[in-house]
Amino acid sequence: MRNRTLQRRYSNSCAILGVGKVNLITGKCKYFNIFDTWDGTVEVWQSPGTYNKSPKFKLVFTAGTSSSVNNGDTRDFHQDQTGRAIGQWQKVADARVKDMTTLLSVCGNRVSGFTYK
Repeated sequence: MRNRTLQRRYSNSCAILGVGKVNLITGKCKYFNIFDTWDGTVEVWQSPGTYNKSPKFKLVFTAGTSSSVNNGDTRDFHQDQTGRAIGQWQKVADARVKDMTTLLSVCGNRVSGFTYK
């Protein structure tokens, strides 16, 4: 019953799972090195309401060679295992993982990383 409730509650939300803070220069995160493990795309998402303040960013790693989401699009996210709502975010940039150092000027060096589930 809980799974059906979560499914209904988050039918328009994307499930993501955290991998810890990611260092964009070294590729290190809590569980592994992104450069050694991932050959896909990284999307940069910004929390709405932080555009004129200190921005808050999240990285979401994908398996594709390009993002299927356009910059400026918004999405709701929830934590895959607990179902906790993470909120609505706006996509502001993307890059291939091998080129993610190009995102330093957008979001800084250490950013919370996630993967789609």
